[in-house]
Amino acid sequence: MVYQTFRPFLFLLFVLSAAHAQTDSAAITRSVRPPQRWSLKIRQSFQSEDTRPEPAILTATFPKTGASSILIDAAAGLTGEVNQTFFIQGEVEYHRNTLIEKEQNNFQVGIGARQFIGVVNDARSERSWVLNSNVKYNRINEKTATEGLLATLDLTRFLRQPVNAGDFCRSSFALNAPIRCVFGSRQFNAFLSPNVGLEYENRWKAESDSAKGNILRGVLKAYLSVSPMTTDKRGRFLIRVFDLYVDYTARYTFLGTLNEAAGWRPLLDAGINFPIYGAGTEFNRLSIGFSYRYGENPAQGLARQEFWLLAFKVKI
Repeated sequence: MVYQTFRPFLFLLFVLSAAHAQTDSAAITRSVRPPQRWSLKIRQSFQSEDTRPEPAILTATFPKTGASSILIDAAAGLTGEVNQTFFIQGEVEYHRNTLIEKEQNNFQVGIGARQFIGVVNDARSERSWVLNSNVKYNRINEKTATEGLLATLDLTRFLRQPVNAGDFCRSSFALNAPIRCVFGSRQFNAFLSPNVGLEYENRWKAESDSAKGNILRGVLKAYLSVSPMTTDKRGRFLIRVFDLYVDYTARYTFLGTLNEAAGWRPLLDAGINFPIYGAGTEFNRLSIGFSYRYGENPAQGLARQEFWLLAFKVKI
C-alpha cells in the first residue's frame, strides 16, 4: 500500500535524475537561467511552468455582523539551485474562496523540481526543454476532509529566436520568455507559453469509498499575455501600462478508480492587470486585476462554475 501511494513520487524522481544525467553542463548559459542559490517566490499556483507565473490573489471582508468573506488564491515556494539546470523547491499552497456559488477550500504542501534539458545557445537561438514536477499532500474541503497525494509532471519549451526586421513584429520570437514587439514608435511585450503534462491523484480519505482511489489526467495548457509599454516620468526605462492575458487549461480524465467521469475539464482565466508597484520589473509586483473565470480544477477543489473577479494581486 505504501509503495502504491508513493509510486508516482519515485517515478518523477527517476525521470528527473535521468534527465539531469543527460544534460550537457558545458552548454549551459546564464541567459537560460542565471545562478541563484535560494529565492522566495509568491505565486498563484505552482501547477504551471515557473517561467509564466501568475500573481497570488488576496482579498477579504470582515463585516461587523454576518459571515466574513475570504479569497486567497496563493502559493509560496523556497527555491534552491542544485546547479544551473536543476532546481528543487519546497511549496505550500492555499486556495480558499467563499465569494463564489460553490466554495473552494484547498491546502497543498510538498516539494517540486525543475530540470532544463538539452540547453543550447548559438547564433540561431537559445533553446531548451523544461521539465517540471511536483509531489504534494493535498486536502480538499475541510468539512468532508478529502485527503491524498497530488503529483504533476509538466513539459514545456524555452525558445528565444531572432526575427528578421521585415517581419510583422520587429523583435525576437520566444516561448516562455518575453517577446518585445516594436510597431513604429510603440512597444509591446508579449508572453507565450504552451505546456503538456500529466496529473495524478491518490485519495486515501474521503466521504465515501467511491470517492477514494487513484486517477490520472492528461493536461494541456496555453498562456498568452500582451503588455503595452511606456517610459516612466523621468524617461529612464520602460514600464507596463497594463497586462492583458488569457490562461486556458484543459484536463482530460482517462484512467482511474475514482468516481469521476471520463472527459474534458476546461478552466479559462482571462483578464487585465494594472500594475501598482514594480511596473518596470518582471517580478516584485503589486497590481489590481479584473478577470473572468469559467471551468473547474478538481485537483484544487474548484467545482465547475463561472464568475467575475476584482482583487489585489502579488507576485515576487
